[in-house]
Amino acid sequence: MSEKDEKKHDASTQKLARLRKEGRLPDSPELLSSIALLFFILALLFFSDEMAESVSRILRDAFQFFSNPPDKGLSSAFFEAFMAIALILLAPIFVTLFAALRMKGLNFQFDNIHFKFSKLNPVQNFSQKFGAKGLRQFLVSFSKAVAVGCLGLHFGRDLFQSTYKSLQDSLALQMISGVHVMNSVLVVMAICFLVFGGLDYVLKRNSFLKENMMTDREVKDEHKDNEGSPEIKQKRRQKAYEIGSSRMMQDAGTADVLIVNPIHVAVALRWSRKKGTAPVCVAKGQDLVALRIKEIAMENGVPIHEDIPTARALNSVCGVGEEVPPDLYAAVAIAIRFADSLREKARKCPFGAVQ
Repeated sequence: MSEKDEKKHDASTQKLARLRKEGRLPDSPELLSSIALLFFILALLFFSDEMAESVSRILRDAFQFFSNPPDKGLSSAFFEAFMAIALILLAPIFVTLFAALRMKGLNFQFDNIHFKFSKLNPVQNFSQKFGAKGLRQFLVSFSKAVAVGCLGLHFGRDLFQSTYKSLQDSLALQMISGVHVMNSVLVVMAICFLVFGGLDYVLKRNSFLKENMMTDREVKDEHKDNEGSPEIKQKRRQKAYEIGSSRMMQDAGTADVLIVNPIHVAVALRWSRKKGTAPVCVAKGQDLVALRIKEIAMENGVPIHEDIPTARALNSVCGVGEEVPPDLYAAVAIAIRFADSLREKARKCPFGAVQ
């Protein structure tokens, strides 16, 4: 691969969304099965007492069924046992479904179930089994087998020691001790599977992101497509308008004069009074925007000069940040002299604002 075609950019949000739509996202059956196993064991431990009690009631009521008149005791015991078993089975199912939805989302792609002859390609299958992916899968499976073996030896030794120490105890105490050890074994094994399942998912996700990195050309092509998209253009214009409006409203309070067509148009001008410079438009707008500019000007004591033709002309030919065109110098000079006179009156009359 040439340097020009080298994949050195992370997959864009647009590309990831397209891959998700196609159903090509990383998943880990190892992680899902370990989650199901862990919650099955937890549910079994949590509801085992209720299930054992219900089963004992079923057996007791079954033995008494022929000697006593039929009652609702047997059916009630069956129902309780059914509910306990249902909770034990449904808990891992719902948790696994939730994990699968979080991993890949709800996306039905019937194209993925079609038969493809490319899947029978022996060269491709060989590279998958004995290439980097196959080596990664082997290392994860081997590490998991070693960890499970070590845990099995550890808990097997504990079980042997506890059994040896409880030889003098009753059979019931020995069974209780053995059950506690077995419960610990099951939970720790399930957590071990969960850890390796999470590791498998992280490795697959990193491999997926690396495989779908983008070249410079792909990034440019995607950017070009976005430039031509009406939705992207509209979002960009809206964002620019929001940013510009926010800055414009702030600058409106620093203007030297606000020229208005009383309701519909407002143009705020600021003049540095440096030689060779002209007043600059710092804010302008129509209708609701004009009213908001007028409110900000009044809050900041900016003089407001009513001149309908000049306001309309400035709004038409002068953009925000641009100097006033020469043909409007005379009209703008009148507005600035008006503003200066108001400020002079305000300085001489400190107890009330002159507007």
